[in-house]
Amino acid sequence: MIRVMETAIVDFYSATGINDTSGNVAQHISDTMEHYYGGLWTVSLFDTAYTFAYTAQKKSPAFAVFDVNENGISIAKDGY
Repeated sequence: MIRVMETAIVDFYSATGINDTSGNVAQHISDTMEHYYGGLWTVSLFDTAYTFAYTAQKKSPAFAVFDVNENGISIAKDGY
């Protein structure tokens, strides 16, 4: 599961990804996770890597946080 998350980030995230206000980066990563694992997935982009600690996503049965270029990307399965 982690490998799919990492691959999706590499495929869709760019240096300007954190500034993508259209939501395209998060949507593409979420679509990839849904394709491989089913269910609904939440993708959040943070301007600092560990801001996720203040979100409800950490209650998810499956989540991961990545530090990418000093920005945070959290990926979590919905349904907690």
